[in-house]
Amino acid sequence: MSVGLNVAGRAEYSPEELAATGAKWLRCVAYPFAGIRWWIDRCHDLDMKVLMVLARESIGDDPLMWADNMRIFLVQYPVVDAWQVGNESDHASDSSWTLTQAQLNNLLIAARVAMPHAYLVGPGLVSGQPPWAEPVNWSPVDALALHPYAKEPNTPELDDLIDGYAAFGKPLWATEFHSHTRGMATYLGHHQRIAVATAFCYSDGMVPGFGIKEDPGAWADFLSATAGQQPAPAPRPTPVPAPSPQPAPEPATGWIGDGLKEA
Repeated sequence: MSVGLNVAGRAEYSPEELAATGAKWLRCVAYPFAGIRWWIDRCHDLDMKVLMVLARESIGDDPLMWADNMRIFLVQYPVVDAWQVGNESDHASDSSWTLTQAQLNNLLIAARVAMPHAYLVGPGLVSGQPPWAEPVNWSPVDALALHPYAKEPNTPELDDLIDGYAAFGKPLWATEFHSHTRGMATYLGHHQRIAVATAFCYSDGMVPGFGIKEDPGAWADFLSATAGQQPAPAPRPTPVPAPSPQPAPEPATGWIGDGLKEA
């Protein structure tokens, strides 16, 4: 179990500055032409792993281009530790990429086709309604994700929400939660069902009123959650099963062509 931070996706904050928070995972959106390979490498030097989000800003709205655009990012950033596919598909807002369950199925399949050996995390689900996820085919991803906004730590409401998503049988990541909710980073970071929890966000420069950098109480709360953290283990993708051997076709017999019979 590891605690981390959401950061901007254009290397706005130095790895050294982020490492001072004790975060072991950094989540950022994949932006075309951002050129942050050097930043990812330096994060790795400082024992921080990177979860990169393939959002609408990354790959566009055209389903026919999704897989090709994902491959471009994979070539640019082969050292990314895990990829998140989509963002808040179950919610309509300016910061969400709203999709139907059928559209999300196509997006997840495209990601697995484009990135057959990557560790894939589903979009952070934010509606608070686990039943929304029931029609989705989650087999292409290694983990599910939730965004437990408007929840408080150590409450039945939060635990019921986590249990609802855990019922799908995949590891769970909390890829966003409000960094100003006192005690949430510690609670999620030590929750037996949560593999990784990344607070939103590092600085008000991303979204005003959400950063830990500008809020002394949030800063102290986050540092308390990350104190003594060990480097996060590398996520392991679910092995893709080998295709079942198919029996050899039997020799054809019968009449072929114009009255010629095969021996």
